[in-house]
Amino acid sequence: FHMDSKNLAMLILAGTPAIVPMVRIRVHDSFLQRIVVHHEFSGLRSEEAGPYIEAMLKLAGATGPIFTPDAITAIYELAGGAPRLISQAASKCLLFGYAREARAIDPLIVQEAAADSLRVSAGA
Repeated sequence: FHMDSKNLAMLILAGTPAIVPMVRIRVHDSFLQRIVVHHEFSGLRSEEAGPYIEAMLKLAGATGPIFTPDAITAIYELAGGAPRLISQAASKCLLFGYAREARAIDPLIVQEAAADSLRVSAGA
């Protein structure tokens, strides 16, 4: 917002992709004209999923690798690169791995966790 050639305020608007249609309605034209930078995050790339999961595990206190590379690939494919969904899938895999006393999370555990998620979301 400009007043007497001074920027009095700066607003950073962040949200999920669902916010875009709400903001793009005609009543918000003057607001849209003031947007200087627009960026839509499309998710992580496949090569970023492993370091992302490893960083989250390190923050939680893990000292070594827990997920096999194939498990990370499977999680990435299930989540479509969305960090929130990658985190949710990885957390569920950790629970399944713990229940099975697994030394590492492999693609089989990822498949089991994904199948359970589908059963839960379907109400079965």
